Amino acid sequence: MIYQPFRAAVQASFITVLVLPLIGCGTANFPTPSPPGYTTVVFPNDNVQFDMPEKYVLFYEQDESISIRPSEDSGIVLQFSLNNLPEPIAEEFLVMQAKEKEIEVTRIGNKATISESGNLSEEGKNYEMTFWQIGFDDSLVVMSAKVDQAHKMDPDVIECLDGVPTMIESMHKF
Repeated sequence: MIYQPFRAAVQASFITVLVLPLIGCGTANFPTPSPPGYTTVVFPNDNVQFDMPEKYVLFYEQDESISIRPSEDSGIVLQFSLNNLPEPIAEEFLVMQAKEKEIEVTRIGNKATISESGNLSEEGKNYEMTFWQIGFDDSLVVMSAKVDQAHKMDPDVIECLDGVPTMIESMHKF
């Protein structure tokens, strides 16, 4: 007879321990899976992700930016940094910048983008630089491609640059 009340108390405690924390958590946001051949990359400072080819090498930098490249010794590095805006005004921000700089806003999927290019000399090497700003919701991603001019015609570099629109299109909040 003592067993039944004890069993009921243990069951009630077990339910309280398991269920109550779950109720208080709310819905959890998890990255969405990438399509075959791609890996999910998540920015460390928010719930924004994008897809990169799974053969690429990924580095999380100390400043919370992300660097990727086709291989350790490829002639290109893509770098991404995420800026969170206080409101969903990323597109409007890019439109203002485009007007000031007299450049065109391009749409890739549901994102507004602007891009600029230039050159850089560093440590005896010459680089072609391309910068993109990608805006959606309250997220502004600044992306750059640093291409070693001596390798700009390498198949890995060309393939990487050709894949930039796919990476941009895959960016989203989760």
